[in-house]
Amino acid sequence: MCLKKIWVTLVISFLLLIALSTNAFASPDVFEVKVSTLNIRSGPGTSYSIIGTEPLGADMPEYTINYPNDCAPVSANGYAWKHFCYPLASAGQYKLSINGWAAWYQESNMDYRYCNYTGTNAKVISSLLYLYQYPTLTSPYPGSYSYGTYLGAYDPPSSYGMCYALNYPNAWRISRPNTPVGQNTLSYGNGWYLQAGPNF
Repeated sequence: MCLKKIWVTLVISFLLLIALSTNAFASPDVFEVKVSTLNIRSGPGTSYSIIGTEPLGADMPEYTINYPNDCAPVSANGYAWKHFCYPLASAGQYKLSINGWAAWYQESNMDYRYCNYTGTNAKVISSLLYLYQYPTLTSPYPGSYSYGTYLGAYDPPSSYGMCYALNYPNAWRISRPNTPVGQNTLSYGNGWYLQAGPNF
């Protein structure tokens, strides 16, 4: 009986480890601004102060550090609000400490989106980009990608809208090109140097 309990405990521990690893290594959902100027606020609602603005086409990884509490949108003032890490040029990267809330859509008309899911199909917007083995953006794979190169998302479109624990807002899951048959194509690109888009 004792052996059976130990076995069950080991199996449960193993499954929990897999789940935690999946969350830790998951790419954040990335949203693209769909209006000319999107206000970023200190909280979910128009009564909160504006702490920044983002232009049309800006990419914003979803902030879900308090997983799973941050996953659902918050309803306020007729809008559904989402929590994002927003790009602040002076920071030089996405940071968990640089976050705010933005209207996702009008609740009276869900088709009118202020920002929307985009895939991590991405275009390189720096002179050179490396792909890495880990979401800490360490252990680069051989080779680099030049400005304007298009890279495919690792995750299929059916996974968009999934909510994961977000520890690495810059680590976007990219399918590594020219990977030998039988090898895992998962790699991580620095989202600060990528432009995300669903249909590049």
